[in-house]
Amino acid sequence: MDALDCPDGSISTPVRSQSTTAVQAFALLNNAFVIRQCEHIAARVKMDTPDGAEVAHAYRLLLQRPPSTDELKRLTDYTQKHGLANAIHVIINSNEFLHLD
Repeated sequence: MDALDCPDGSISTPVRSQSTTAVQAFALLNNAFVIRQCEHIAARVKMDTPDGAEVAHAYRLLLQRPPSTDELKRLTDYTQKHGLANAIHVIINSNEFLHLD
């Protein structure tokens, strides 16, 4: 969690500094913990959607919205080639997942 600049929970701070570094992006792409969590999410999505609508369910679960037609088609194609866990990894590394507006 050091790469993500997590605050020390034992110290009270009125304002937390913000930082964005390349190390943070690589942590989300290559970190074994993140990859394992994507596999857990994929298992949950498969269990929750027996009808084959995994990609749409993953979007609703992770981004709190349904995918657009183009997003659904692209990620479904990606899922067929690389698997659902990798597709979830793509969503988790998306700008929309990482940043609040």
